[in-house]
Amino acid sequence: MTLSRKPLIGIRIPPWATFARRVIDGVLEVSRLRGSWRLQTDENAMGELEQREIDVNWRGDGLILFRLSPKESRVFARRGVAVINISSEGEPSIEPRVIPHNEEVGCLAGKHLLDLGLKRFAFVGRRSTIHQDERLCSGTRVYTEERWAGFQRTVGPVPKCLIDIPDLRGETAWRHVRRELVRFFHTLEPPVGIFAVDDPLAVGVLHACEEAGLSVPEQIAVVGFGNDTTFCHSAVPPLTSVAYPGRELGIRAAKRLWQRMNGEEIDAVTRIPIHRIVRRESTDILAFADPAVERAVRFIRDRAPHEAVLVSRVCEIAAMSSSLLRLRFEKYLGRSPKAEIARVRHEHLKTLLTETEASLGEISNGMNFATPQELSRFFHRMEGTSPSSYRSR
Repeated sequence: MTLSRKPLIGIRIPPWATFARRVIDGVLEVSRLRGSWRLQTDENAMGELEQREIDVNWRGDGLILFRLSPKESRVFARRGVAVINISSEGEPSIEPRVIPHNEEVGCLAGKHLLDLGLKRFAFVGRRSTIHQDERLCSGTRVYTEERWAGFQRTVGPVPKCLIDIPDLRGETAWRHVRRELVRFFHTLEPPVGIFAVDDPLAVGVLHACEEAGLSVPEQIAVVGFGNDTTFCHSAVPPLTSVAYPGRELGIRAAKRLWQRMNGEEIDAVTRIPIHRIVRRESTDILAFADPAVERAVRFIRDRAPHEAVLVSRVCEIAAMSSSLLRLRFEKYLGRSPKAEIARVRHEHLKTLLTETEASLGEISNGMNFATPQELSRFFHRMEGTSPSSYRSR
């Protein structure tokens, strides 16, 4: 039965979850199409507004929550409140989940590290975490196992450091994490590509590398997950990260919530595809055994984001024929020089579309496309959609 009034929808995402704004943007997009929901979030305006908390006493029609306690689950079910959980964690429950495709996160991180020419890899994750707030679901981290599985499927069996993290509010938790990481690093033979399960832990890896006297990225190349602006850009060096699909997740969660509020059956778990990694200085290394290939790849990755690099120019840099260069690229990268140029331009274009407000004309000029129309044709060929459609995700 379709709801006849504007539903009241609650959204609760912890303040440290910096993807919250992108998720809410996705929810708002669906809300506008449904006739505008009334939205409520946890609010603490430092006394300027009445503090509001979404807990077992909350009354409304539907909820999108990042984790919830077993008690909340029972209370909301008894009240007939539709709930969508947007976290992988917590006990199995009656609430459908809408979550990132965690195995694809690990796959994309692995592909990026392989593209650097690295041969040795490692994984860092949380085995378990203790929270004081029961709604944050202490215990084994499901996302760690799933991202590790995707990473290993891409790069092969790897050593791992799974950390049992004590109360995250404790003043010494970070010391415990750093101590475990330094101990783990002593077992590795650089250069190594490390995938850390999320951006906060990846920053911890960078700090532990400094303590252990290991240089990043020359000895340890580091990839995180989340593409959190604060974590990634305040890190030294800035952190490469797989992007969290916040807007897409918010859209899908809102659609699933609408279906639940109207009594429709939906899947227990909806996984949002992972499309993009944002490369920064923490993986600015090439480790190919062939110096000529390394020179050629470095040239492409430095120049292709800003100009239409010709394969003939790459051959000059590598000092070899086009046929030999193609054979070497196929051996080390699994693709041709032309395909590598297109891949680098495609990835840079996706970053500009999602992280800047530059017009297609400005982007076209900056990347040295002849016209915005040529840019659009290139993007459609690579992505299967238009730049404007991709930007609105």
